[in-house]
Amino acid sequence: MSRVYLAEESSLGRRVVIKTLPSELARAVSSERFRREIRLAARLTHPHIVPLLTAGESDGVPWYTMPYLEGTTLRGRLAQGPMTIAEAVSLLRDVARALIYAHEHGVVHRDIKPENVLLTGGMGMVTDFGIAKALTAATGDGQSGLTTLGVVMGTPVYMAPEQGVGDPATDHRADIYAFGCMAYEVLTGAPPFTAGTAVALIGAHAIDKPEPVSRRRPEIPAGLAELVMRCLAKQPADRPQSASEVLQVLDDLPARTRSPRRARLPLVAGAVAILAGLAVVFLPGRQEKPAATAPGPFHAVAVLPFVNTGGDPGDEYFSDGMTDELAHALAGLPDVRVAGRASSYAYKGKPATVQEIGRSLGVEGVIAGTVRRAGDRLRVTVQLSSAADGFQRWSHEYERRSIDVFELQDELTEAIVAELEPALRGSATQVVTERRGTADPVAYEHYLRGRYFWERRGTPALLKSLDEYRAAIARDSGFARAWAGMAITYVVLPSYAPMDTDSITRLGVAAARRALALDSSLVEGHLALANALANGMRLEEAEAEYRRVIALAPNNPTVHQWYASCLLGMGRVEEALAASQRAVALDPLSAVIVNDQAAVLLSARRYDDAFVAARLALELDSTFSYTRIVLAWLHGVTGHPDSALAQLGLDPPMDPGLTWRGSGWRGVAAWAYSIAGRRVDAERVRAEIAREPGRPSPYDEAMAALALGDREGAVTGLARSLERHELLGLDPSPGCTPVFDPLHRLSTFRRLMARYDIRVCER
Repeated sequence: MSRVYLAEESSLGRRVVIKTLPSELARAVSSERFRREIRLAARLTHPHIVPLLTAGESDGVPWYTMPYLEGTTLRGRLAQGPMTIAEAVSLLRDVARALIYAHEHGVVHRDIKPENVLLTGGMGMVTDFGIAKALTAATGDGQSGLTTLGVVMGTPVYMAPEQGVGDPATDHRADIYAFGCMAYEVLTGAPPFTAGTAVALIGAHAIDKPEPVSRRRPEIPAGLAELVMRCLAKQPADRPQSASEVLQVLDDLPARTRSPRRARLPLVAGAVAILAGLAVVFLPGRQEKPAATAPGPFHAVAVLPFVNTGGDPGDEYFSDGMTDELAHALAGLPDVRVAGRASSYAYKGKPATVQEIGRSLGVEGVIAGTVRRAGDRLRVTVQLSSAADGFQRWSHEYERRSIDVFELQDELTEAIVAELEPALRGSATQVVTERRGTADPVAYEHYLRGRYFWERRGTPALLKSLDEYRAAIARDSGFARAWAGMAITYVVLPSYAPMDTDSITRLGVAAARRALALDSSLVEGHLALANALANGMRLEEAEAEYRRVIALAPNNPTVHQWYASCLLGMGRVEEALAASQRAVALDPLSAVIVNDQAAVLLSARRYDDAFVAARLALELDSTFSYTRIVLAWLHGVTGHPDSALAQLGLDPPMDPGLTWRGSGWRGVAAWAYSIAGRRVDAERVRAEIAREPGRPSPYDEAMAALALGDREGAVTGLARSLERHELLGLDPSPGCTPVFDPLHRLSTFRRLMARYDIRVCER
């Protein structure tokens, strides 16, 4: 987030590097505050720190200068090939010395990475000390949105967990963590985590365990390997507590790891500083290098949709079902993370290399296969490939009668599990057998069809899904997974079709409780029950159930997605942000999950990041009309009403097959017309709402009343919406969303929120 120029300082006849803030960032920065913070960093004078020379402002654009150094960046050096251990240790000592000096003077870097380490004269020098802090401080006036809760300056590939979530208590130990990430990359050729999106990376730093550095490069001395992994501890208290402690370990390494200073590297411009904030790395085209993973074990895998090669489109449900069953079984095994379904299915029918898929989904192994049915014969081929090099590690072909699908799935899963040893060591057959849930192949086939239609969403598909689940239960009334599938379908159906939410929710609760009576450990049953309770505004009970589901299936992205909505419904925006972030990290290519994160960011007033997330959701699925509504709200609350109207289209919704609360888009349209100054159009829409067949949507009525200045009418509409236990769709937190800010001072509104235990966020 800087522009870098090589210039000559004419008064002294020397070449310097000038860095300016880009205009879009400069507008959000307090120039005086930026200069004041820069002065603190300019006091650092150390052999391994590139000094700041001067700073100023030109036409409102802050700038600063640094000496021009001949050499290269550490990133450039790594591109030339691997470092020897002695060379790496020598460099790491230089960086540690720079950190010791800066931390002792109260300056934390916040962006340690290979691009910010220069190699010149045979030694390492750290550049841009204090710049991230200066930018953060200079945009902290609350006007730009750049530093609201959770927005961070830094580079996610090297970002400590506490820095990634915007913890204000982040201190110098975040630099120790980044140092560990960089040391890991210097020694192995790749950073510890290489997921394709910012949120996935931040989630990996917070949750995932990095592969031991010694496994990637066995010749690393034990003391050095232990130091790197300690630096990568999730909790700051578990890391080395100072850079001095790091340097002491490096100095105590065996003599063979030390080497004399190397000669100067080839002459190139050497000052590079890029501060990549969360929103910036969301942008297309920024991907890190893939990890150079040694052959197995695989701790993270993606199961791509099996290809139906039989020529009958009617068998598509079966190939998808085989895919899902294999992913379901693997997800239940220890020490393995399976990429989210939406992210894996994003590659269905699309050309992509195994390495590209591995980078995008943050996995080490990719499982792919084909399914061919001909009469009563079934042929399945499956292969496991490494995302590090694209090479196939294992493949096999199975041929069975279709009636033997259970035996085939067991054999297939056992073979893959054996190939993934030792990370997946355990009783794989037992896991598969216990989770299947029925001995009736016909019931099981109905179940696969039910899940296939559920994944397609939309009213017609969901109704077909219910029919298939009922058929499965008619064959086997003790089939818990079919009961759970029916329950989940019931609880999402009101989001796609106008119907009595109370009645549907009661059916969902009953089906979920029946599933759990048959199998109390069934994740799908607990998830359906949690969502049904949330839809019924029994939020505290729902929260307890979501926590139970997370304990059973911590890597299920839908659990975290729906839990975020529950938390947002309770007005707990910060916790909802963390949950939605985890959901996106687990399933980064799911348009639904990314869109829901945009809605959470809207309630958190993080408009810049919400725009980025919503546009990414639209890029993932351009037909997803929910995203159009989120974008309409965002444009409206940020003062662009014409753009809000454009997002809503003309009179029909963007996707008539994917309605929101039946006709709930009309209330948003009335609101958009109102903020655009088109009161006549807003009144027309309100009249259309009143004329709707059956009962008009109370939420529509609330939004239309709000649009026309009838605040008490808006409260009345919200009350009826909550009484009907309507799922408020994209606005589950009326107490926190900026759309309802005009109601916050009304005593009637506050009493209504208190009745449902919804917190009103103070602004």
